[in-house]
Amino acid sequence: MEKPASVAQPDAAATHPLRQAPMRKAHLFTKELAKLREMMKSQHADKLAAGKQALALAASYPMRRSRGARRMAIELCEDIAKDVEELEELANKLAVVLTAEGDLHEVSAEATLRACATLARLFGHEDEA
Repeated sequence: MEKPASVAQPDAAATHPLRQAPMRKAHLFTKELAKLREMMKSQHADKLAAGKQALALAASYPMRRSRGARRMAIELCEDIAKDVEELEELANKLAVVLTAEGDLHEVSAEATLRACATLARLFGHEDEA
């Protein structure tokens, strides 16, 4: 029994004309961050809820796994601390943790020591550092 002749495949398959190309995740974060910042700056009744949602986004894994996203998360924490007084302390602590986490991803001993000292101060163990 012979195999049927195969049809030549194109190098790149054409996408459906109505289907959009996938968006980069950084662009999705930018849109979400802009929306949350706008809600926090307004005198809207849901300002606290927007701040909590922004903190959850800043602490999420996708925002912490790369340098650029981590920088965006730290900037978001600074905006939360400035715009939502109820969340100022928590936002400042999260920004410190994110900065220390970034230092831990560096390969130098100085950055690791700096991150450990920062985390020890944050959690109240200055005398052990």
